[in-house]
Amino acid sequence: MSDIAPVLVIVPDLMMRQKIVGQLTALGYTAKGVAKLERLDAVLDAAAPAAVLVEIDGLELDGPGLTARLHADERLKGAPVVGFASHMRTELMDAVREAGADRVIARGELVRRLDVVMGEVVGPPPAA
Repeated sequence: MSDIAPVLVIVPDLMMRQKIVGQLTALGYTAKGVAKLERLDAVLDAAAPAAVLVEIDGLELDGPGLTARLHADERLKGAPVVGFASHMRTELMDAVREAGADRVIARGELVRRLDVVMGEVVGPPPAA
């Protein structure tokens, strides 16, 4: 399974990051969680992700800036970037969409419909 591209989950909060990584794993995807942006370059150097899920309203995070950076990063090789935030952060969500996110979604909807969202952005999980 090591040749399967992981879904990169950029979420500062440990509990939320583990919840999403656990859900992805249960669905059949491989996933890699990142809490600190300082680790992002090393993770991207190691392997191109299948997709990037990023909590755009995470602590000390510039959601639009990070989205633009990811969108322009050739190491992603066109992997979709999905931003998520509190449903109350509509202006931030709009700014992230304008910065190049492939999809922007409310946090609660992402958690409830992760299987559907993943199916839409990267397709079904690889066969076991």
